[in-house]
Amino acid sequence: ENANQWHEQNQPVAQQQNKKRENDKLILKKELQSLYQELNFKNGLEEVAFSKVLRSFDLPVPFQNYELRQMFQQFDTDGNGRVTEEEFVNWIVQQVYTEIEIF
Repeated sequence: ENANQWHEQNQPVAQQQNKKRENDKLILKKELQSLYQELNFKNGLEEVAFSKVLRSFDLPVPFQNYELRQMFQQFDTDGNGRVTEEEFVNWIVQQVYTEIEIF
């Protein structure tokens, strides 16, 4: 019975956390969509352009060519040789929220 009481008392907290998480996801999606549109890749990012974008990030350790190739293949979920806005946004959001769920 104590377990049921605890569950009932904490259910609104869990619902609030889920709501916040979904809201945060939407905000991240909108920011990524805005970034993609700012970059003006209307026909999708080909591998060379994709690599240039990722290399433009100020990272302490730059990406190696093989890493960029692997990442491009992961982003390009339909395998057509271009990363669309939808693929770009969905892949990043999925990775961010998969990592959060692990912890």
